[in-house]
Amino acid sequence: MNWKKITVYAAALFAAQFGVGFFEGAFAPASISITFVSYLVSFIVCGSIFAHLSANQMSKPFEHAWAALALQIAAAVALSQALAGWPGSTPIALVALEWLVLILALLVGTAVGLSIRRSPVLSADA
Repeated sequence: MNWKKITVYAAALFAAQFGVGFFEGAFAPASISITFVSYLVSFIVCGSIFAHLSANQMSKPFEHAWAALALQIAAAVALSQALAGWPGSTPIALVALEWLVLILALLVGTAVGLSIRRSPVLSADA
């Protein structure tokens, strides 16, 4: 396992999630449409990160993606515990939905990255 690469991609996922959450919070009070858009943006951005990881990781790309997601979630949980005293906590159902979005982004992004890597057009020497 390439832990340096896993850490870099986990940091990219954390930054993406932080950015999406920051912009979602900027449009408070949140409406269902803002929440849906933030989940969609999160799926697209994180899916792209996972696609990039799997396209560039020749050995065990799926395992690397899961490790990066686990590291990102650990960092997010640690930060949320540190900020637990702040008002306006997020309901657990929304947190679970966000994790579901991240898992779907991992599955779809990894599949896309692997298909990009196997594409004869992109892998041909020019």
